[in-house]
Amino acid sequence: MKKAGKRGFVSIVALMIFAILTIVGLTVQRATMDSITNIRNSNNFYMARDLSGSLGEMTLLTLKTVDAGYNSSVKCVITNGVVDTAKSGSTCTGLVTPFLNLLAGKNATIEVVVSGMNDEKLGGACFGLGTSGCYMVPAWWSGNVSDQCKNYLSQAPAKTSQESLNHPCNWNRLQSGSSTLDRAVIPLYYTDATGTVVNSLKDEVSNSRFLLRVRLPCKSYNLATASGCSDSERYTLSPNSDKKAILVQWQINGECDEDNDEVADGGDCGMVPYLKYNGENIDGSFSGINKLSFESLLTKYSNNIQLNSSEKFFYVDTSGYSSYMAIYKKLNKLIKPYLVINLSEKLVGDNSVTVPFLEYQLLAIDKVSDARTKIYTSVTIENSGAEKTIYKSNQSSLVDFAIQN
Repeated sequence: MKKAGKRGFVSIVALMIFAILTIVGLTVQRATMDSITNIRNSNNFYMARDLSGSLGEMTLLTLKTVDAGYNSSVKCVITNGVVDTAKSGSTCTGLVTPFLNLLAGKNATIEVVVSGMNDEKLGGACFGLGTSGCYMVPAWWSGNVSDQCKNYLSQAPAKTSQESLNHPCNWNRLQSGSSTLDRAVIPLYYTDATGTVVNSLKDEVSNSRFLLRVRLPCKSYNLATASGCSDSERYTLSPNSDKKAILVQWQINGECDEDNDEVADGGDCGMVPYLKYNGENIDGSFSGINKLSFESLLTKYSNNIQLNSSEKFFYVDTSGYSSYMAIYKKLNKLIKPYLVINLSEKLVGDNSVTVPFLEYQLLAIDKVSDARTKIYTSVTIENSGAEKTIYKSNQSSLVDFAIQN
């Protein structure tokens, strides 16, 4: 009996050891399988991230072949390494062909969206631009005043609502630092789906074509509110500053079309503002000329309108002669006009505090190009995805000149 008891005990111990080894083996196998899956997912993620970046750079090169205000969107569905033409856009094959070897045997979804123009129209009067609404630059919720706007997207007002007009996520910034920060170039035209340039602000009837709004920034932004802050919470400029100092210079340039036949006459035309004529304002009602000065920013905030296309300006025509003409009339004589605004003075606030930047927004009666083209790319491979957003600012040199008597 004793020998039999020992043999039974040994059998029980052996069974226990076998069970433990089995559990350990299954655990190791599960851990190995999880590790392999994680490595596979990691590889897919890194591939998706790299492809998203490459597609963005490729699209930047493509933009060199099109004009301002270009919009496009393409989605590609790849099944087992092959483009599913039934679920993909017509231009998809050419877009993803360079990458199909990398995606062999994989399922993927690729999306590339280019936004160079805002085609969402706001309803209402838009500060005097008629009663049938307006278009906004920057495009809805793409302003760069704050880098936290994406976190408040769920609280954003409707794209077509006038509540959008004052929200800081719908304004861009002008700030000192470099030629890419202290100026903005806004083409006053756009490119349609066929690649045709549309001079949208040419209009023989309406004189109110666009409004440029400039305002001082908030000291601290609360993006859950309509304007980011109250007017009393914005920076103020030093009262010791030169009241007539021009803080933001502007000019409008384009191709000459004096006969208004939509065919360029050859050469460039445009206008820049000129303050005085023979030491006096040329017209007693000539109030618009100082609208981008210290004085105007000192007294106005959220509803600040600084440049109105319907106002008359004595300006120096950049083709070589002086004229006195309303801006909207000159627009009718330009093909592919663009507005350039430039921060020309250091912004000094109360107690010598530096004001970091100014905010600007342009409203127009018809679609115009944005100051920046947005390129959004998204790549999902199996269950792993990555996305990237690139902004390309329009560039233009300022016309430097001197006026002598």
